[in-house]
Amino acid sequence: MSLRIPQIGSLCISLKGHDKGRTYIVTQVLSPEYVGLCDGKVRKLKNPKKKRFKHVQVLNASADSELLKSIVNGTAKDNQLHKCLLNYQKSIPGG
Repeated sequence: MSLRIPQIGSLCISLKGHDKGRTYIVTQVLSPEYVGLCDGKVRKLKNPKKKRFKHVQVLNASADSELLKSIVNGTAKDNQLHKCLLNYQKSIPGG
């Protein structure tokens, strides 16, 4: 498994912990080891999940450019994140 560097707007899946298998969007890069993850439903923008980089798998997908700009500017809404993740899950086979 090759490791991809998480960037703001990247979609990822949790590999460890009680949230294993849950899909998130990276909303913060806290340090070289930690990222802040949100899904817009359980983990909202006000309280991102702090997770070690090695405990997530970065997917070959990211938020659209409009959502990415709003995440960086701090104007993103939880429902936008949730909608983005739902669209991703619908796009994968068996999703």
